[in-house]
Amino acid sequence: NSPIFCPAECDTTLQEHDRWFWGVNATLRSLEELIQVYHETVGRNCLLMLDLTPDRTG
Repeated sequence: NSPIFCPAECDTTLQEHDRWFWGVNATLRSLEELIQVYHETVGRNCLLMLDLTPDRTG
């Protein structure tokens, strides 16, 4: 019954191994893993923030 709503924030990377910055040989997480992350965050009323790192072309 609080007058303030402050949802939890969950941040993660699109790349494997929690790599935050772009790299030539960086691999992305699988769709199945991203769906699991979604269900474990948004499904529990958290805000999901995914990094979007630019490559060399911007």
